[in-house]
Amino acid sequence: MSLPKNLLECLPEEARVENIKFVSRDTNALNELFQFPIAINRKAISVSTDGDSTEKADLTLLIVPASISLDAEKISAIRKWVEGDNHPIEPTSLMLSLQHVQILWSPERIAIVAEKNRVETVQRAMIEVTYYVSELMNIEYEISQRWPQLESDIPIAFQYDQKRVGRKRELMQKFQSIYLLRAQLSRITPFLLCPHVYPPTLASQVGERLRERVRVEDRVEFLSDQLEVYEEVYELCSQRINDHQHAYKGHTLEWMIIILLLVQILFSVFDYLTIAGT
Repeated sequence: MSLPKNLLECLPEEARVENIKFVSRDTNALNELFQFPIAINRKAISVSTDGDSTEKADLTLLIVPASISLDAEKISAIRKWVEGDNHPIEPTSLMLSLQHVQILWSPERIAIVAEKNRVETVQRAMIEVTYYVSELMNIEYEISQRWPQLESDIPIAFQYDQKRVGRKRELMQKFQSIYLLRAQLSRITPFLLCPHVYPPTLASQVGERLRERVRVEDRVEFLSDQLEVYEEVYELCSQRINDHQHAYKGHTLEWMIIILLLVQILFSVFDYLTIAGT
């Protein structure tokens, strides 16, 4: 990804852009930047997005090696790049400053201004925490998009009849997808809410500061509560479907018994009339 001309002009020559993609741990790659725990099954690799390359970066880092903090004009130019072209009136980026390190953060673009000997440490910390926060945001987005569907499915939790039999597979798929989202949240929660490291390091402080700024703990709790609502509704729907199936099979069996009894009665009447006629 190329930088805007006005931004290039105000940055040191050593500044560079790092395009990052998150892939499976089994992927063979020489340009590996960070490897996540086994439970996550991901690693971050550097990719090229220039020319005819079809690689699309999941995260873009702007690395600015500098021994002193940048002035307000340069920070403003970097912030515009971090926020992207279609950012709203209100800033969508966060700025972190600690131990002579400046970080401008958004879920897709990050700018790091730090001394050369600190760049790699901060870069790895940002890659790690940004992946977890992005996964959390993806789950939040999925849940927010499903509210209208949930509202339309709530009546089924109280009444399920033969007219709605065609929706059984759809409801089961929704139930399964909610459990998958719950599993995804459970998988990343230990890394989102990890305890503070003691003694603190630059990497741990960077991660902790970003988690605090994006209110990770509150968002995990809110998201868990929302998932619980979905689970309860679709669990009730599943129960109503099972009750309807049992009732339908029971009624079918009852009608079969009634029909057999009627047939037996008809045969008995026919035999009686035959005997009486002779």
